[in-house]
Amino acid sequence: MISDTSYDPGRVNGHRLTRDRVEALLRELAPLPLVRRRRIPGLEPARADVILAGAIVCLVAMERLGFPALRVSEGGLREGLLLDLLG
Repeated sequence: MISDTSYDPGRVNGHRLTRDRVEALLRELAPLPLVRRRRIPGLEPARADVILAGAIVCLVAMERLGFPALRVSEGGLREGLLLDLLG
């Protein structure tokens, strides 16, 4: 079930997210109209329209790469590229 708590970066960064949980979240979010997804605590309202597509991409990548779980990162793509360049 979708949590009703506020977004907490400390709880998000490094969180282990299983493929089963991504599937469950997709099942919960997919039937919700956009206006309802925008009101979900912890989900940035501006991302409510792309969260389903992002979850599907995540799920397919996990399936194709054989990953049963992933670690969530608070950092963005640019941060990851910078860290990679720094070694």
